[in-house]
Amino acid sequence: ERSRILRAKERSARLEMDRLWLSSRLAMQNDALKDSALKATDRYFSILNEIESADYHLVDLLRVKPLSIKDFNKVLPKNVGVLSYLVTPSHLLIWTLKDGKVSGTQVAITGEELEKKISEYRDLFENFSATEFVGAELAEVLLDPVKQWIRESEHVVVIPHRSLHFPYRDWE
Repeated sequence: ERSRILRAKERSARLEMDRLWLSSRLAMQNDALKDSALKATDRYFSILNEIESADYHLVDLLRVKPLSIKDFNKVLPKNVGVLSYLVTPSHLLIWTLKDGKVSGTQVAITGEELEKKISEYRDLFENFSATEFVGAELAEVLLDPVKQWIRESEHVVVIPHRSLHFPYRDWE
């Protein structure tokens, strides 16, 4: 019995040593990955600086400088609203922006379900078939949650996400 206990303790000690060794290897790999990412980031900004010194207009096409909501509202006419979508695996998020106010809603549809509806709509559209039924289903998901907001906007700018880049035909 005592020898079994000793063997179990030895096995436990070996497992603990293996765990520590693996933890240290993982930490070293994480440090190496962090170092690699920092070097890549430095190189990226170095390349952008080279491009900027050669042609400062060109670098604006490469650098993403998002506007703050405050700055965005300064350039957005009063009668225009912005509708932005984000497709996630579990649901659809919709944001609206108008007159300096941002609001959002969540729609209970998975990304996969939405992709299927859009694919069906695209197939019908590309074959010049009737899209009204599927279009109405999509409108129910994409527009109904923000219908009142849309009615209050004279013009609507849509910022689609992923598969939401498709033709919106016959949508009132």
